[in-house]
Amino acid sequence: MRVVLWGELFWPYIGGAELFAAQLMSSLRRRGHEFIVVTSHDYLDLPDEETFHGIPVHRFHFRAALAPAHHENLAALRRRLSVVLQAFAPELIHINGISASTFFCLQAARARSIPLLLRLNRQPFEHEVGSKPGTLLEHALRRAAWVVAVSERIAAQARRLVPEVTIRSSAIYNGIDLPPEAPAPPSCDPPRLLCLGRLVHNKGFDIAIDAFVAVLQRWPRARLIIAGDGPERAALQDQAIARSIADAVDFIGWIPPDETAGAIAQATLVLIPSRAEGLPTVAIQTAAMGRPIVSTRVGGLPEAVRHGETGLLVDGSSSALSAAIDRLLQEPDTVTRMGVAAWRHAQAVFDSRRCIDAYDELYQRIGRASP
Repeated sequence: MRVVLWGELFWPYIGGAELFAAQLMSSLRRRGHEFIVVTSHDYLDLPDEETFHGIPVHRFHFRAALAPAHHENLAALRRRLSVVLQAFAPELIHINGISASTFFCLQAARARSIPLLLRLNRQPFEHEVGSKPGTLLEHALRRAAWVVAVSERIAAQARRLVPEVTIRSSAIYNGIDLPPEAPAPPSCDPPRLLCLGRLVHNKGFDIAIDAFVAVLQRWPRARLIIAGDGPERAALQDQAIARSIADAVDFIGWIPPDETAGAIAQATLVLIPSRAEGLPTVAIQTAAMGRPIVSTRVGGLPEAVRHGETGLLVDGSSSALSAAIDRLLQEPDTVTRMGVAAWRHAQAVFDSRRCIDAYDELYQRIGRASP
């Protein structure tokens, strides 16, 4: 099947959605599917066209073209997009998350009667699930041949917004290659707390920094490691300085994907204080490495973190986060037990083969149903 993977960002931008897209395409190409990527330009200076492991990547200035000052660029963008799609003749467009570029995707798919597979990788925001009809998300849900959510909770939110998608929607957990044996237990001496992901507001790393102030008062040898990069980095560093804890906070920057497991293995606990989520890859990676998670109770995180068994779920306050961290650091045996339980949960739920099989079957089902 010829598939367009349509996403807001793609490699070399690194996030859960981007890593998922790359891994999914790599696996499904081995099963005979053919891909191109349609994505947006962002802050990096990248070419309009290049290849990623043999897969053509086409970048467009989608968001800029929607700005009133640049509407004259719309016609040129649509012409180029039409040429790309006509040359590839896709049988399916796989939308990897709702973004500004989805507006153009819906137009292109409708004009060519191309079926859509919509993947929801985060929880809908209030303006998308409110009482006003006609949001981009609502249009995409109604247009999609099938809707996949990364968690049962996200799927339920989509079904509440557009009840008609109930019979053509499902949840497919992201999967990764799992270690066959339980990793070595984490060390609590000294405590190493890890935040891993894009440095953006929704990830809540500012909450972790505020929580760490209280943690240091009881555990003065503790370290907070913030791994990742993004537009919030300078503000987070300034926050650590303002809280007088900069000497205990390490900003180590972006970690290559093949080094992520090693970084998690060095942690005592992994913190996911997100304000909004789907089901972040870091939660799955952490479980696979046998490390407990302390996270907020948002999106699909309660499906990745079993409260009291594989980690702790808290509300979005820094005080709740620091209290949960303190509780676990006082109980090293609990940290070890939760780590083993997390690894077992990952083995049962988050295996990559299960995920790839599910998408392969969906591609074929949609293909059989389309003219």
